[in-house]
Amino acid sequence: MASVYAFLHRIEHRDAVDRTFPEFVDWLTTFEGGMVGCSFQTLFLSDDDHLRGVSRATSDHLAQAVARIDSLPAFGVVERFDESVMWLEATLRPTFAQLRLRPIHHNSLRSEVPLEQRLQDIEGALGPARHRRLVERNEADLELYEHAVASFAARHIARSDLTEVTPG
Repeated sequence: MASVYAFLHRIEHRDAVDRTFPEFVDWLTTFEGGMVGCSFQTLFLSDDDHLRGVSRATSDHLAQAVARIDSLPAFGVVERFDESVMWLEATLRPTFAQLRLRPIHHNSLRSEVPLEQRLQDIEGALGPARHRRLVERNEADLELYEHAVASFAARHIARSDLTEVTPG
């Protein structure tokens, strides 16, 4: 949410420009804020065709999203962006022989601050109650993320085709 807020605030988007980060989180985790603040990735990757008006992911949504990730021939994890791009290229190359993907870090808020410290900073900025509400609203996404990271790592170890592709 901090990354979404920082990006929207930087481009002076109407949803962020007049809100502080805590106000943005309050808005985003309500029905008015839509799905983005309430396990959006889980809802997006689920098989539910009727997501309009849905503001909370269920265990069924999570199971569907996990199954979707597990069925993909390749997917990406933002913290392993370069490797993700290489995996996508290796997966698509048999069909698109001339395809050469290169990781380009555009629209990225790269930080030298370790993730754990950034998470602590976010919790401090939000306060305990608001932070707890944000985590609860995004519990399915947190579980989906843990699954995706573990699956990415396991599948990365099993892949030998990535050694042929070098990031540019």
